[in-house]
Amino acid sequence: MRPMMLLVALLTSMPAAAAVSDCARRLMRVMERISPSKEARLFGDLVAVPTAPARLEVSTLLKSEAEVQVAEQGPLKLSIKGAVAFVTLHHQLRRKGFWMIMNPNPASQSLTTGHASILIGDHLFNRLHDDLGPEAMRSVPVQDVAALFLNSADTPYLVAQFYEVSESSLATLEKFYHDRVWFYHQGRAAWRPRYERLPLSPEKRDTDCENCSLFSWSFLDPKWSARVPELGDVQAEVGQVLVDQIPIKQLYNNTQSAAYRATVLISKEPETLRTSLRDGSFSEDPVGAQTLFHEFKEILKPAPGP
Repeated sequence: MRPMMLLVALLTSMPAAAAVSDCARRLMRVMERISPSKEARLFGDLVAVPTAPARLEVSTLLKSEAEVQVAEQGPLKLSIKGAVAFVTLHHQLRRKGFWMIMNPNPASQSLTTGHASILIGDHLFNRLHDDLGPEAMRSVPVQDVAALFLNSADTPYLVAQFYEVSESSLATLEKFYHDRVWFYHQGRAAWRPRYERLPLSPEKRDTDCENCSLFSWSFLDPKWSARVPELGDVQAEVGQVLVDQIPIKQLYNNTQSAAYRATVLISKEPETLRTSLRDGSFSEDPVGAQTLFHEFKEILKPAPGP
């Protein structure tokens, strides 16, 4: 796992006919070769029942300050925060819902499609390759994630997307991921699906395969809800999500969930990141391009803070 701690708060709205950077176009061509859009999988329940009063409370904390276009998929509203400000925000929302996290891979990697994980309560749950043994599936305390991220030169930003669910659903979700990690390390075959890099490709149709994207959304998979029926209530609140094996393809897909509330871009240097979004250099950078964000437009003056 590449440590992380950066985020952008996104919602929705912007012109689709925007110029995608050359760097983003190259990345999009690579992604379509290794994971064609037709191979994404629709997970979840058609019925969604998020509670309106809680939604209003959350929206006051997750104010959008800018809009970006996500490649050719659609517009998103977002906020940009430093690591300290995000940790504060997370503590305010930790019993209101969960975060999907995408951290970029280093520019030196030949295939830069990011890495996905899920942050619930006080732990980030992370899935890597089975060859890593005990490190292949972990629950990482939030404070350790922050420390790792702040010391990592490879992770200049992080994208976090927040989903509001009821406290009972959050407890179910948290237990499910702790159980996944626990039983994985106990060697329980039924709780330990084999990892494949391309689980949705035509050559790898084995339903036991998963990667970081599929792991992060596995609570919507009928295979898991058959084992843990309590996940049905979570699925009803989250609704349907089109899940792709490539984390950066999920940044727009994720926003279609009924429980989605916002996207936050977190950076160790938020003002530097904001400047690079304004002048377009972020989308041409090999690491920045992994968001596919471009056409940045400020809609709210950012509040001073860490």
